[in-house]
Amino acid sequence: PPVVVSGGRGGTVKIHTAEAGGSGNVTITTAGTAVPLSVTSVPCKRIIVHAPAGHIVVGIGGSVLYAVGTRAGIWLAKTQREVFNIDNLNKIYVDAATNGTLVAYTYEV
Repeated sequence: PPVVVSGGRGGTVKIHTAEAGGSGNVTITTAGTAVPLSVTSVPCKRIIVHAPAGHIVVGIGGSVLYAVGTRAGIWLAKTQREVFNIDNLNKIYVDAATNGTLVAYTYEV
């Protein structure tokens, strides 16, 4: 349930907190080949994708591609993150330029 904060100049702010969720990691074993965050269906409301160790490309569907000049998706530099309001982990794909690049994620249900 949302947390309601009132005060100040008479305004009210609702802050929605996650009731449950999880987190995980995906390793890009073959650079240039997009992989989903999950190979199974994991319903969610929001996913935060983080690039803790190197540059990645992230996007919706399997058309994500890291290759320079034909890059498709959202490029994240090391330590950056992106939030996706989406209904399933298996819809988000990631790719990298280097084999073994780690991608971290957190999701809310």
